[in-house]
This record gives sequence, structure tokens and C-alpha cells, in this order.
Amino acid sequence: MGDVCYRGRVLLLDLDGTVCVGDGPALRYADEVAARLDGPGRAALREAVTAFLDGAGGTAAQDVYQLVQEVATARGLAPQEQGRAYRASRAALLAEGLGVRAPAGLAELLAGLDVHVVVLTNAPADGLDVLLDRLGLAGVVDERIGDAGKPDGMGPAVDRLLAEHGIADEPGRLLSVGDLWANDLRAPRERGCATAYIDRFDLRQGPADARAATFEELYGAVRAWASGTAVNSA
Repeated sequence: MGDVCYRGRVLLLDLDGTVCVGDGPALRYADEVAARLDGPGRAALREAVTAFLDGAGGTAAQDVYQLVQEVATARGLAPQEQGRAYRASRAALLAEGLGVRAPAGLAELLAGLDVHVVVLTNAPADGLDVLLDRLGLAGVVDERIGDAGKPDGMGPAVDRLLAEHGIADEPGRLLSVGDLWANDLRAPRERGCATAYIDRFDLRQGPADARAATFEELYGAVRAWASGTAVNSA
């Protein structure tokens, strides 16, 4: 975790699907889970992932990770095995890269903002610094928090940041950006914080102050918030 920086505004960013984009890690997780299923289970998982990425409905999952967990659980794969599959996929991400990248221009955007930038993720804390460095974001992220336990861990994390930065009475000075509404936006919104929703699959799972299919399309809203202007409604 980096030093606390009191600039009066906190930009809270998710990792996967937000500052780290590309389907490689999620697809690797699907492969790791598939290897632990029987033949029909593997076929069902691959069919479900393909349909989800093609925009088909029929699931409550917000992303490929949740979809894989949904299918794996239905097929009887124990949580411990799902956890092993996830850890194997994260090890592969650190070792191989799996085609991930930061959104175009994100490093430049963050470097130009006078705010405290936090990356908060359920991904393991171990290796997070390496990944952010590979994405070209290590120098523009002030605080890194892994193993966050979202969604349950999101509220306490937001409460801590609001208190540490002296903005509990002005929660709109914290902006949370993420691609999973329940994980990344619900708790901040309940506390009166600003929210920006990367709704890649047009799921519209909850309200946000700004909403777009990609992070790049939200840069204007982020700049407006950082300058003290209200985030555009969506």
C-alpha cells in the first residue's frame, strides 16, 4: 500500500475489466476450470462462455469470471477446485501476460489528475505491483489493495478512504469506476459517492452517474469530476 495522500479527491479503480483489459485472464480461468470438469461439463462451459461474449443473455453473471463460477458450481466443482483454477490463471497472467493492456491513454489521464488514485481488486495482492508496472500504471497509482473481498469488502474500504482523506461529509469527492455494478459501484453509491460504470455488455444492472461501454469513453466524466464538476448522469 502506498503512502496516504491528502489531495481531497479519491479515484477508486477496479482492476480486471477496468484498468486491465483483455479477455485472456478470464478465458484462461475458464480453461483451468474446464480441465477440472468432465466432458459434458467442459462442453457446457465453453458454450456458455462463447454465448456470453457474443452478448447472449440468460445469466445473472456480470462477467466471464462470474459465469465460469456459475457453470462450475452447477456442475459440482468444489469451491476449493475453483480457487485452485483461479490461482493458476493469475499465475499464468503474471508469467505470460495473456494479452492484457491498460485502456488507451489511461496513464496520461491519471498523471494529469490531482487526485489520490487507488486500485482495489479481488485479485491477489501478490503480483499486483508487477502487473501494474507491466500495464504502465505503476507510477500513476498511489495505493494498491488486493484480496479486497468485494462486494462485501467494498463498503469498509470506501468508509476508510472517506475517513482518511477527510471527505466523509463530502462523499462525492470519491469517484468509483468499475465494470461490475454490484462489486464496484453499489457500496460507493449507497454512501453518496460518484460512480462511473463500464457496462461493456450493456447489462444495466444498476444506476451510475456516468456509464459507457469502455473506460476510454468515461475519461471526460472523470476529468469533470476531478475539476469539481458534477459527473454527467447516465
